[in-house]
Amino acid sequence: MNLSNRELSTLIWLAVFTTWVMLNASVRSSIPPLIRAICQGKVLASLLLAGLWIILSTTILKEVGLWNWENLKTTLVWALTFGFVTFFNLSRISEDHAYFKKTTRDIFRVTVAITFIMELYSFPMIVELLLVPFLALFTALSVFTERKPEYAVAHKISFSVLVTAGCFYLLNGLYQAINDFTAFASIANLREFTVPLFLSLLYLPFIYFLKIYMAYESGAPRITSSITDKKLQLYAKRKAITSFALDTQLIELWTHELYKDSLTSKAQVLKSIQALKDKKYAEAHPPVVAREDGWSPYLARLFCSDDGLVAGNYRPQFDEKWFANSPMLELSSDDILPNNIAYYIEGDEHCAKKLTIKLNVNTFPNKLESEKYFQDLCVTLLKAAKVESDSVTETLGVNKKGQKDIFTNTHRISLIKENFKKKHRGYSQIFVIETL
Repeated sequence: MNLSNRELSTLIWLAVFTTWVMLNASVRSSIPPLIRAICQGKVLASLLLAGLWIILSTTILKEVGLWNWENLKTTLVWALTFGFVTFFNLSRISEDHAYFKKTTRDIFRVTVAITFIMELYSFPMIVELLLVPFLALFTALSVFTERKPEYAVAHKISFSVLVTAGCFYLLNGLYQAINDFTAFASIANLREFTVPLFLSLLYLPFIYFLKIYMAYESGAPRITSSITDKKLQLYAKRKAITSFALDTQLIELWTHELYKDSLTSKAQVLKSIQALKDKKYAEAHPPVVAREDGWSPYLARLFCSDDGLVAGNYRPQFDEKWFANSPMLELSSDDILPNNIAYYIEGDEHCAKKLTIKLNVNTFPNKLESEKYFQDLCVTLLKAAKVESDSVTETLGVNKKGQKDIFTNTHRISLIKENFKKKHRGYSQIFVIETL
């Protein structure tokens, strides 16, 4: 199990970083709580299961001749990167319903082969010792500035540095591979390339079933707190398993909806489950809504999805009114009270009749960037809603307190500015499209 110069350099810098952490009292004090969190019963049991699953996967690969002990280092690196990171991203994975499709596609991308060639060959030790911390710093800078418009220049510079370094790594790998092609095109290298791919594919079913378990595990307390009768609680849990099976999205939606309804009978449990199934069918087959009546709520919730705003579950509120909203998107997350923006849908059970984008400006240094984002988002919403008005773009640039309305044959478009209380000089800008 030979280590390359890059791997040795990484271990050396990790040792330096670990030594610094241990000598720094303020940082060292945060380690025991982290260890206690990892060693909690359910987390530790899940980690042990993940480890056993990886051992089982390597055993299967070994039996079919796709793994041997020379691949142990690659397996350990894969487990500490893909395996470990994926495990602790389960909460995010649960929210991303296209995760498994995207991950499977990513496993077979050309970039995997390019990365393998880059990692197969390394520079001399002194060069790697200088490059590892340098590139780690720029990687952290790129990640930190990626979603922050105010740091766009810093992100562009850091990204350019990383791309340039990647090109040098790739050219070095290609040069050495071509220079000694016989050594490069070996069975050992082929196995080193394919082992992480097979391990990733075999790991996805484990993550999938763990995701299902977590959905039921987190939903159980909500059922218990929403239904007082213990026999009915057990019935509701059994019906959830038989009705939703592997559909974690429906499990999460149903258990959250229980807070709003007091279920006291088996018939009500069945009715609530069927109502959610009907809604899912309508979401998959959006009803056609006449332009003058509004929009299909299941399509409207995705109108701003490319800009990071997706409205959640379209649900009843009161007086037969239905509503959905996106989470608040922070536009300047490094501020104590950041600027934020959200998207709202209102209507009835069958169609959305009012679309709203609301910007809250709390921090003035980032005001111009936030207002530009708001204006671009309003134009996006107009196009997605298929509402045309020549004067709307000009109105978006007006920054005065009050309300400005523009009427078309079928819609009213409003731009509203509301100042906060005098103690806070912030304000909200609200953009509304609604049917007449």
